[in-house]
Amino acid sequence: MGPATTEVEGATVGRNEERDDVDDVELDAGDGTAPLVAVFDRVAERPPLPHAPPKVTMTASAPMARTCRRLTDQTLRLASRRARAPFSARLQRSAEPQRPPASRPGAAYVHPIAAVTCFHHTNRETGRTCTRCGRPACPECLHEAPVGSQCWECIRAARPPRRERVRRWNATAGPLATKTLVALSVGVFVITAFQGGAVGRGGDLQSRLALYGPAVASGEWYRLVTAGFVHYGVIHVGFNMVLLYRFGDMLERALGRVQLVALYCAALLAGSFGALLLSPTALTAGASGAVFGLVGAAAVGMRQRGINVWQSGVGGLLVINLIITFVIPGISIGGHLGGLAGGAVTGSVMLRPRPSRRTAAEGVAVAVVIAAAAAVGGVWAAHR
Repeated sequence: MGPATTEVEGATVGRNEERDDVDDVELDAGDGTAPLVAVFDRVAERPPLPHAPPKVTMTASAPMARTCRRLTDQTLRLASRRARAPFSARLQRSAEPQRPPASRPGAAYVHPIAAVTCFHHTNRETGRTCTRCGRPACPECLHEAPVGSQCWECIRAARPPRRERVRRWNATAGPLATKTLVALSVGVFVITAFQGGAVGRGGDLQSRLALYGPAVASGEWYRLVTAGFVHYGVIHVGFNMVLLYRFGDMLERALGRVQLVALYCAALLAGSFGALLLSPTALTAGASGAVFGLVGAAAVGMRQRGINVWQSGVGGLLVINLIITFVIPGISIGGHLGGLAGGAVTGSVMLRPRPSRRTAAEGVAVAVVIAAAAAVGGVWAAHR
């Protein structure tokens, strides 16, 4: 319905009857004077809006050009132009999501974001995406990343090759071989302690693993190795493990895991040979021979590099342990001296200056030869 006009004492009043539009008023000054005009901006049957007064009064006493003034807080409109919705209402309508026309009456509107599903779990709706590839993913498939969140496929694709992962793990694992040797010794001690070996000698298992000449002569050659992991009491195992970890960590950094294990085995078997050579009928056990071998190898290596063993403390520690070996009864002199000799000879080859791959191979070969010779010597000493 178009706008309707009414003439009131020389002034022309325009009013829009449409409910969705806004009422305007047009004033025509006519002969130059305009009387008082009272205009209602809403029809009687329509209740006023909260922001518009029910009645607006305007006085025109001077000649006025043909113009249009809104009597409410809406935007100016010409009275002859078809009135439109207020600017604020149009803004509110434009901010709402544009709904596509339904294909049939009563069709439900589905927001486009609600239809996005996870790339892996297609039955799960999500509003998150992977920072790297941009694919939508549910919280279960996304994982925290240094920047944003990434899906598990992007994380797997960014992983370095297996060889590089192994190299990094080796660089951050620390003295792994030393820790393994300590764990084996402590584990065997705990197992044998349940049979009475925690505070002294005793237990059937402890006796079956310790070094004993007649048993080795009868074919139990495994005692040459297992005797290095059996200990008599907490003080015995504690003192040996402290020295093993200190010098094992030092030598593992310089030699690597493979050479350290080879050095330890050579010193252990050399200690068993020395113990059987001097006291074949004694029940001998402990890692003292292997630990003496590590101390001897460290002293020889420092000497080869021009380091004073006395200033470093290694020389004094070695002398003190040798004195204890000869002074305190019940300590295997042959085990300590044999381990010291085997470790010093093997370490002199492994710790030569300017190491190379050939030097490492030579060190392992020398350790194997010394270990084999010590094992053969131990069996011979047990039979004599």
